[in-house]
Amino acid sequence: MAISVAIVLTKPPYGDVDTVEGLGAAPSIATSGIDTIVIFMNDAVSSLTKKHKPEGINVTSIHGSIKALVAARLAIHTLSLKEGGLTKNDLLDDLELELVNDDHPAKLPTEVDIVFAM
Repeated sequence: MAISVAIVLTKPPYGDVDTVEGLGAAPSIATSGIDTIVIFMNDAVSSLTKKHKPEGINVTSIHGSIKALVAARLAIHTLSLKEGGLTKNDLLDDLELELVNDDHPAKLPTEVDIVFAM
């Protein structure tokens, strides 16, 4: 039986370690043969935008960590995208993103074996 993991990111990409730590753990989990989905919700959707400038606050961009997630599925919460005033055109171009609606996060505990909410 295959194990599956969902990492639900909810916090902004900078100023808090949760999103960075979640993105750091995801490749290790996914490359271990574990079905992994990383879901960006709430303030974490800004992690996927093209135009943030972390060098202004003297930190490294998390885009490299996101692009390293080749073995994981990536998803974005559609309502969070809308509430953030963003469209798919605002997001990084070369990512394959699944769109998830409001029902999906609530169903995660029954769809995967482990949920990390960060």
